[in-house]
Amino acid sequence: SGLETEEALAAWLADFAWTAGSGRSHFSHRAGIVFTNLESLRERLQTLFGPDSVAPPRQAKKIAFVYSGEVGFCHPAVKKLYGSEPVVRAILDRCDAVVREARKQSLNNLLFGHDARADGPDNPDLVRSGVYALQCALTALWSSVGIRPGVVVGYEVGELAAAQAAGVFDLETGVRLALAGCGEMIEKTKGVVFERPTITTVSTVTGNVNSSRFVFDESFWRSGAAGSVAPEDCAKTLADQEVDAILDLGPSDSIGEMIACRWPASERDALKESAPGPLLLSSMELFSGSAEFVSSVASAYAAGLPISFAGLFAGETRRRVALPIYPFERARHWVEPRKR
Repeated sequence: SGLETEEALAAWLADFAWTAGSGRSHFSHRAGIVFTNLESLRERLQTLFGPDSVAPPRQAKKIAFVYSGEVGFCHPAVKKLYGSEPVVRAILDRCDAVVREARKQSLNNLLFGHDARADGPDNPDLVRSGVYALQCALTALWSSVGIRPGVVVGYEVGELAAAQAAGVFDLETGVRLALAGCGEMIEKTKGVVFERPTITTVSTVTGNVNSSRFVFDESFWRSGAAGSVAPEDCAKTLADQEVDAILDLGPSDSIGEMIACRWPASERDALKESAPGPLLLSSMELFSGSAEFVSSVASAYAAGLPISFAGLFAGETRRRVALPIYPFERARHWVEPRKR
């Protein structure tokens, strides 16, 4: 029947995408497209034929994850991510269990917009825990496709998500800290054992790299209580760390954009009108509900990031199908050395 044909075609297209992503070498000149059927695939492939359709190749080698402290997530978008991404669902369910035990409230109800009272002014700690949980879920989601941070930067409650990404404490500990008010934070940290960060962490208070002996202890939270941010210093520090890509994991891209806009010019680019800054990727589209995660992955892939495509097909059984190979010219143009 027609339905069986459509289902078979959909399965073949999924196998086609899996084969192209997991069964081919990936070079610097690349493009990422998202399609839902054969017609949209044809349409998007046609757009690649224009002279200016593919951006110049970039190979981002070191990425910084930036976690803002602002609230602005879209409830339908979060619910959609929860339903479509098993990694997100697992993280949010673990955080929800902690909140249910501590406050007898559902964090998922807040994130899905099911409880209008939960995100009111009387529940700022619940909102903070929601932002933290969502940022940790996005960190795990990006990790599932091979994108992991070399540096983390956090602002306000985003500092907790950055610390969790750096291995300073586990997911559940971060939820408990997020549930504490600013005045309670120092008291809450007294019973927590903080591990040394496993990746470079940059403070938005000072803009500097935290030293190798740095521990997220009472003095850290006391100094960060003001919630100040030093974008110029952060930009210089990230540039010194050879970061060439920034991924903003907050519901607003303001912090990541602020840092990228203040990127220092290198000596090599000093004579140019504008020096190239880092590649800036944002999760704002996911929070606003205007795009799916696969669209963000396509953008990251086109920008040169090393995507592990198997993560996009987690829980699916795909098979390799016959596809055309790369049409290399196979002609040599080397000048051979003269024999003596």
